Amino acid sequence: MATPNATSGVATVSLPSAAGTDVNKPPSVSCYMANPTQFPGVWFAVNDGYTDGGTPWCLVAFSASAGWVASMQEMPTTAGWIAAFVVIY
Repeated sequence: MATPNATSGVATVSLPSAAGTDVNKPPSVSCYMANPTQFPGVWFAVNDGYTDGGTPWCLVAFSASAGWVASMQEMPTTAGWIAAFVVIY
């Protein structure tokens, strides 16, 4: 789980090295977000397709220095929101 940056609205997690280094075989990622204070027990599924308009979306990216990273973009920046990532590799 990750908390979004209060300025950018981006939540990021580094994946374990076991996820591999082959950029042609990315891990599969699903993303969820929640605000346990406002919506106890409710997790919102987030699509993993890019959108341009303030709707949260997820991606997985590889860099030589960091390995695989999963992130959720355009999350709400108000306090209490968290992101969860389900990763299969």
